[in-house]
Amino acid sequence: MKNFVLICYGLLLISISVFPADFVGKPAFEKNGSVWNISFTLDAATDVTVDVLANNGAVIRRIGSGLLGANAPEPFTKNSLSQTISWDGLDDNGSPVAVGVSPVLRVRLGLHTVFDKFVGKQSIPAFQNYSMAGMAVGPDRNLYVVASISKRPSAHLAVYSPAGTYVKTLIPFPADYDPTGIDDFKIISRENGNINPMLHHRLTHSQAPGFVAMDYMTMDVTSTGKMVMVSGSSYKEYEKVCNIVMVNCDGTIPRKSICGPSTGLKGYLHLAFQPSGDSFYISGADKAVYKMSSSLTSGRTLFAGSPTDSGVDNSHFNDPRGIASDKNGNVYICDFRNKRIQVYKQDGSFLTTISLEEHPLVIKVHPVSGQIFTVTWSPTAYTFTLNKIADLTGTIVARHNFGTWAGSNSANLYADRGVSIALDHYGDSSVVYIGSMLEYAPFRIYRMAILDTVFKANQFKDMPMGKVFGQLAIHTSDPATDQIYVAEKFVSANVKSLVYDGNSNTFSSFWPTFYDHKIHKGRDGYFYRPDFANMKITRRTATGTIIPFSVTGDSSALADTGEVFRYGERDNLFVTKSGDIYNLYYHKDRAGDSVKMVVHDKDGTVKRRDVLYNFNGARTVSVDTRGNIYVCDNLKPVNSPLPSYVEQLSFLDENPMPFTLEGSFRKIMMASYGSVLKFGPEGGRCRPLAAAEQPLAGETEMVTFSYSNGTARYAVSGLQGYFRGVSLLPPTKNYRTGISVCDCFGATYDMDLYDRLAVPDAIQHKIHILDANMNVIHSFGGYDNFDNKGGTLAGTRPAIPLELPMQAAMTDKAIYATSYGSRTHAEYTLAGTRIIRAALVYDKEYLSGPVTVSEYAKGGNESRMLLSGAPNPFNPTTNIYVNVSSAGSVGQLSLAIYDTKGRLVKRLLSRQINESNFRENIVWDGLNENGASAAAGAYICRLNGLGRSQITKLVLAR
Repeated sequence: MKNFVLICYGLLLISISVFPADFVGKPAFEKNGSVWNISFTLDAATDVTVDVLANNGAVIRRIGSGLLGANAPEPFTKNSLSQTISWDGLDDNGSPVAVGVSPVLRVRLGLHTVFDKFVGKQSIPAFQNYSMAGMAVGPDRNLYVVASISKRPSAHLAVYSPAGTYVKTLIPFPADYDPTGIDDFKIISRENGNINPMLHHRLTHSQAPGFVAMDYMTMDVTSTGKMVMVSGSSYKEYEKVCNIVMVNCDGTIPRKSICGPSTGLKGYLHLAFQPSGDSFYISGADKAVYKMSSSLTSGRTLFAGSPTDSGVDNSHFNDPRGIASDKNGNVYICDFRNKRIQVYKQDGSFLTTISLEEHPLVIKVHPVSGQIFTVTWSPTAYTFTLNKIADLTGTIVARHNFGTWAGSNSANLYADRGVSIALDHYGDSSVVYIGSMLEYAPFRIYRMAILDTVFKANQFKDMPMGKVFGQLAIHTSDPATDQIYVAEKFVSANVKSLVYDGNSNTFSSFWPTFYDHKIHKGRDGYFYRPDFANMKITRRTATGTIIPFSVTGDSSALADTGEVFRYGERDNLFVTKSGDIYNLYYHKDRAGDSVKMVVHDKDGTVKRRDVLYNFNGARTVSVDTRGNIYVCDNLKPVNSPLPSYVEQLSFLDENPMPFTLEGSFRKIMMASYGSVLKFGPEGGRCRPLAAAEQPLAGETEMVTFSYSNGTARYAVSGLQGYFRGVSLLPPTKNYRTGISVCDCFGATYDMDLYDRLAVPDAIQHKIHILDANMNVIHSFGGYDNFDNKGGTLAGTRPAIPLELPMQAAMTDKAIYATSYGSRTHAEYTLAGTRIIRAALVYDKEYLSGPVTVSEYAKGGNESRMLLSGAPNPFNPTTNIYVNVSSAGSVGQLSLAIYDTKGRLVKRLLSRQINESNFRENIVWDGLNENGASAAAGAYICRLNGLGRSQITKLVLAR
């Protein structure tokens, strides 16, 4: 096996110790003819980043970055703390360093991350198209809203005040939630009190078991704050199942399990409690209405109607929908097609009929006044109307017409189901809420004050509806400039493309539309958009000008043979500095459908075919500075297919949700975890193995998982190494094997200019930073929900919250990670795609050349930042000396103490400095933000200003 090194997950995981590695003496930087020699020795193994700078701080050449040790990547010597490296005097583009430039050697040790900011707007969780499933008002008068984007991702339960302002998120649970006593809420770890919940469903990304695939429904809540709702109604894996979900308004769970049992019903269900709360009613599944005990210890029983037969008499319904009960226990049922409301007594005997001119959809009854509120749909005008009915006589005393909602016509009764209702009856003045669930409806929620003969409408302007809130998803990045290109998507509105500059924290417009979300910025500076439907790739400048390929004079030259058809996104495209285009395709041959790679040169000519060949679901391609090729695939090592922390879980072989196709946790993890595969410049091959067949010499046996076919074995050749631990990574849907139900939510990694990779692990809620040989340099992140604003010691909640990291972009200065985003589309998010910027910092930094370490300033001679602390180590106080100079005013300056995991410990300075010079001695007394004594150990002191950062390490010795 050629140069193959097995890299097990976490084998070389490096964490920041109290006493990090340091230099033994000063590194040497000497010129010998046309070559510069770099040498240094460390006192302990750690990661090292070496580059050469100009005297104004610009990077001339990135020499390399990696973890020293047995598997150190080039150009480092393996198994040695003493390193000697040669630099040829060329810059990153292969050109000689300009005359007059005095190079500066920079060697940095101990890479880690510190929370910096959330990029862009940080608003409240958004309701996107098709997202809102239902709502209910609790006894606290707050509005509880359930959303589930595109009906598949994990549902979101958020709380809003009566004024429409966001209060908090209940589900997904916050990181400090205590799941004690809930056996089916599985926890991977509870590190420092912060839960790391297991993913209970692969396609819907649910940390709460069964809280998935929520769709149009009527929720209800008791006077004691117990909510009932239904899940599993809107996705193909749940076609035969809807499951009862119960949650208290304070976020606790009123029973041992949050979900279950199954109702045995499917469809858009409506629920209503009896006044006592001991039982509830269900309608909307078929021609009948059912009853279930709130204890959920027994199944449903028939309450009224017939499951199979419809009719117009009082023993039958014709499409029963919304349901409610009054203070006497009478049950009100919207008999949609019969245009009436049927009222039954609590024992199931018929009471009366309320006839209507229009079709009733949903209903609520005021428990004190007995007033009835129902939304009706007109089959002739295609409009929706809220009606206030005085009592059982059926007298309508107030109406509010919402107009026509797109898609609501007599031929499409699916659309007219998209309305929800909730009633606030707890105050002196009652309020009814109407929610729109249709994509093109003009609003999401209306708050309707109930007057005697009219409604006073008040749309929730503070809620994220219509064009109020934009969500961000990363297109591509520019590692050298610390810029990312993002799509900002609005509900029912056009989508903007923007450039975010991490240095200035500003946005500017960019030329693509939303449908250019597949763009990739090549290392040659051009932007590439794959158009696989038309089998071509467009190359453009930053202003949008097309740069044709000279082989044909247009952008159609990149089409491969007629056997190639559509595959992939921008992540399956990589362009090198020389303009070589590495592109992943599906292809069809006599062996079936699979994935291959074709390489074109900058003119559009095919240089090589089948560089990668016959893979099931390879995705996200990168090429390092030495020509090695990296891709993701669901392939895993045959003897240890899952990360070690997964194998150690006691509940791995349990079935968390027996009513789905997912199966056991082991199967979920097998389908979710893949590997980043490294191949040499010559590429590699993948071929299926027969039952008794063994790999040939030079091949590595690997496995993948299919729900339909189970575990399949493959032989992979050309493999140089791999990292087992990228997720979520279901195999791309393959017409040869049918290996995946859906590949919409695959994670994508990124590679920076030092050949380091930022790899999402959504199961662990982390981002892993790898070197070119797949050693883990650093991992950061932790589970938490939307309410964590990052960077603070809020109890035990993580400083860098990653609810479900699926995408990463890595630059020289930072890593940008999407929390709960998909690989390209913003619409697959619940809380809005939160793009988190984590700054890259180092424990130690050495500079040599025309300026000394203490005088070095990245911005040139016109600005300077100096930072030091003494005494160090210290107890109990230390003096932190800050000296900042600038050609203009210093501007905003901040100084803070962080622990070695990047969590804020104490803010020491944050203010605007209008002078050009700032010198101050700031004392840190060893206390944290809460005034408590910080624990003994290492801390990072970070100074932010002049568009950059300076750090120093402090050691508190108690």
